[in-house]
Amino acid sequence: MEKNDIPTHYLGADIEKGVMKVRQLTVPNLEFVLRYFTAGSMCRRFTLPEGLPFDPPYLEVTLKDDEQGDPLITDRLCQMKGILTPGQYDEALNILTNVGTVLKDALAEMDLSLIDFKIEIGYDENGKMYVVDEITPDIWRVKDEAGNIPNQIDCAQLILDKIQ
Repeated sequence: MEKNDIPTHYLGADIEKGVMKVRQLTVPNLEFVLRYFTAGSMCRRFTLPEGLPFDPPYLEVTLKDDEQGDPLITDRLCQMKGILTPGQYDEALNILTNVGTVLKDALAEMDLSLIDFKIEIGYDENGKMYVVDEITPDIWRVKDEAGNIPNQIDCAQLILDKIQ
């Protein structure tokens, strides 16, 4: 992500010790979702069939709150609740869109079509936003050449097989 000018919390790692160094950030209780096609909860919430394309991609921000069913939340509500300051919501959506472009292109090289994904984004003491989530099959949904949607474990193995 950093090679594509997408700021992340990652600062380095000692693989031998299993330790990763990251920026100290505030991580709001939000998830940022980008959809290239309808799928999953969106289809259930809005009674839509699976697989309808979005162009441009559809962006959602949800409040991570199990009791409320992770409701969609707007910029204005994030500011009213003191979750984000003016400009941070749009900055986060810009990061989300950029991550989507990089991820979609990388997966396409492996003959996988990105359906959707979600990430978390945090901010530093100056309000600058960073991706704070892993970028792994755990956060995305893809479709293979045959139209199958592999689960996270199968997707990870599929990718490992293609890059080895």
